[in-house]
Amino acid sequence: MTMEVSRDVTVTFEIQGKQHVLRCTEDEAESLQRAAEKFGEYVDDMSSSTSASYLSTDRVIVAVAVNVLDMLLKKEEQLASLQKRIDNLNDKVSEIENDLFRDSD
Repeated sequence: MTMEVSRDVTVTFEIQGKQHVLRCTEDEAESLQRAAEKFGEYVDDMSSSTSASYLSTDRVIVAVAVNVLDMLLKKEEQLASLQKRIDNLNDKVSEIENDLFRDSD
């Protein structure tokens, strides 16, 4: 029996000039680094916008987090809707296949 052991590593990233460090498994490090960089871009974009210039860094980070979560939830809803459509189409294909094979007997 072979057992794989995931090593813990750290991912370091910067948001608004402040360094942050997260621990994760080696397998998660690359995607977590990309996510942290993208999050930093969102924070920079919101911070530089005139409508958010009065916000503190903490409030900007919270606003970005809520916006990103909103996008994620909408994508999850879209994915669930698409999955439902795929399931319905698969059911119809199965029905057609059953009708074709039944007629050929």
